[in-house]
Amino acid sequence: MANPLPSTIFQRWIHSREEDQEGIEVYRPRGYSFPPARGRNGFEFKANGEFILYGLGATDRPEPIKGSWTKLPNSQIKIQVPVWENAGRTMEILFCNQEVLKIRWQG
Repeated sequence: MANPLPSTIFQRWIHSREEDQEGIEVYRPRGYSFPPARGRNGFEFKANGEFILYGLGATDRPEPIKGSWTKLPNSQIKIQVPVWENAGRTMEILFCNQEVLKIRWQG
């Protein structure tokens, strides 16, 4: 069975907040040459439905928090992570290729 998400999304993405515009968040793959910053959040989609949120820990280093994702109609994804409310959050994928991921959080 084909996966409901583009294959390029299955990697670790780091928030490139300098590129955010009008409610659209921009993420780049791990290994991208980011400008200096004091820690960066990110996440990773796995093809098996696992979602890993990388939030900043006490030392400004990413700490993984495991959750899950579920494909919704259109280009939306429901994300469940223990540190978020029980309802989780909904992400809309606006653009995704190997070099950049653009999303908008719903609600």
